[in-house]
Amino acid sequence: MLPLLERDYVDYNVDMVALFALGTRPAPAARFDAYRKALLRLQPRPFPFGPESPHHLLGFDVADLVARECLELLFDGRGAVEGSGVSSDEGVREISQLVREAEHLLEAYSGSAASVLRLLIGSILFARLPVEDVLGSSHGALLGTIWINPMAGWKAVDYAEMILHEGVHQSLFLDEKVNTLFTRPPREMETDDCLVLSPSLAQPRPYDLAYHSTVVVTALHDFYVALGLPRPPRVEGNLGRLPDALAGLRRRADLLTDHGERILRFLEGEFRSLRGAAVPDPAT
Repeated sequence: MLPLLERDYVDYNVDMVALFALGTRPAPAARFDAYRKALLRLQPRPFPFGPESPHHLLGFDVADLVARECLELLFDGRGAVEGSGVSSDEGVREISQLVREAEHLLEAYSGSAASVLRLLIGSILFARLPVEDVLGSSHGALLGTIWINPMAGWKAVDYAEMILHEGVHQSLFLDEKVNTLFTRPPREMETDDCLVLSPSLAQPRPYDLAYHSTVVVTALHDFYVALGLPRPPRVEGNLGRLPDALAGLRRRADLLTDHGERILRFLEGEFRSLRGAAVPDPAT
């Protein structure tokens, strides 16, 4: 399992953010609340966290001013927020039940990962967009909140996959704030010489985004293998692009700090364990 999903690893990162923002390292029992208080001080926008912990606050009302502001960021210009919510009571009840079942699947996958996801994700906003290639989103300027674009016919495992997917992004964003992954700021990794194949979008993307995608794809493979579940076509396709993605990241490893490079080496080691899954070696 990825270090980014190990509870001790993430607890340290959360504690460092709380220490910086609040001036004190929280006691373990107060970590959840301290992290949210720290984010309220550090982030420029509000977020719809609930008052209790630890839990996921599920949000379906896109007319809510705070939720709409968050979704405008998470939609990233893909569409209008108005009218994009899950409107029927039946739909809300169905998704809420599936999320509860998804949390059980995540516990079965890894108690550590499940607790990390509960710590890092305070709010899950559900809003539908008429696109099938964007299933959700996280943003480095909005830690603690994710968006999921629920598709018709999704089962509990699909929701578990998406919570894990976005939770890995959350952990990476947090890790970047505390330990620093990249030697350049994001805008300087958008140039042509910094583009690397994103295994999840099947197109060249800025180095940091391709790095995120590669970490997520590796985590999702581990999730399905650990539970003995067949990988859906979307994950299978992403996995097939992993060799080229890893090779591209390695070619521009100068864009990584020592810490970022250690994670890349871990991914390369994990990849070698995938040979039994009929995935070709990365290009050399």
